[in-house]
Amino acid sequence: MEYVYATLLLESTGTDLTEASLTSVLEAAGIDVDHERVTAVVETFAVGSAVEPSTDVTEASR
Repeated sequence: MEYVYATLLLESTGTDLTEASLTSVLEAAGIDVDHERVTAVVETFAVGSAVEPSTDVTEASR
């Protein structure tokens, strides 16, 4: 849950979510950082990811 809280903190301050920024926040909070989790969180919440949302319901249901 700490990773999500750190992500929300970065978002609320307008800071880009990167592995470095997320790691910095977690370390500042005294969290033992798992770098694989950091990578997964950044890939999951990254703005402008390669996955494009579909607004066509029929296309999404295929």
